[in-house]
Amino acid sequence: MIRSVLAPNPGPMTLEGTNTWIVDAPGGALVIDPGPDADSHVDAILDACPRGIAEVWLTHHHLDHVEVAPRLADLVEAPIRAADPDLCRDAAPLTPDEDATFGGHEVQVVALPGHTRDSLGFVVDDALIAGDMILGRGTTVIMHPDGDLAAYLGSLDRIDALAAEGVSRILPAHGPDLDDVPGVVGHYRKHRHERLAQVRAAVDAGARTAEDVVATVYRDVPAEVRFAAQMSVQSQLDYLNGEEAR
Repeated sequence: MIRSVLAPNPGPMTLEGTNTWIVDAPGGALVIDPGPDADSHVDAILDACPRGIAEVWLTHHHLDHVEVAPRLADLVEAPIRAADPDLCRDAAPLTPDEDATFGGHEVQVVALPGHTRDSLGFVVDDALIAGDMILGRGTTVIMHPDGDLAAYLGSLDRIDALAAEGVSRILPAHGPDLDDVPGVVGHYRKHRHERLAQVRAAVDAGARTAEDVVATVYRDVPAEVRFAAQMSVQSQLDYLNGEEAR
């Protein structure tokens, strides 16, 4: 029912590459996050959808998820849907808690802001297609200024609620599938609060900018992803400033 096609874009931020998720259906598949613009990847997606493609959906606006969407949609004459109206073609934007049916299986749209403002997840049977909300390995970046840590923590609570409703698998945009949804969410929540404590301690010790905090708290982070750590730190600083304002 649900299969993935791995895009040829491995890297520090994408792990093995972007997982393009395909929900198979007799009337045409639902393709989620078609990924980078690579001929080999387009061919692989088409091969994985022998009954055609009905719609293309996007979890959020980052290029490693959406770049080839217009070309793929043109090839198969399918609409593109996302939370952001600017990403949509020939269809209305996706809205939280909207339901659609593909091959007799209900797909539920879930708002999961935090990594970005427009991040969505899609529940299919017992699985959550999570975009970059949760990764198969490591933890995701809060992409300041578009991302928001308070919203991200709220989205973790939302996934906990989905687990209580029967979601038992997370299908991430990068990395392997994950079981034990409550355990994964608990790990992410613990990690975020530990980082917040470290950032708070760095500020108390005199750090004033995100660069200062990264130099103290993220010293072991490779240089090629240090910019991502800086964005997460800025989101954490905004969160702590908001706590003080409250």
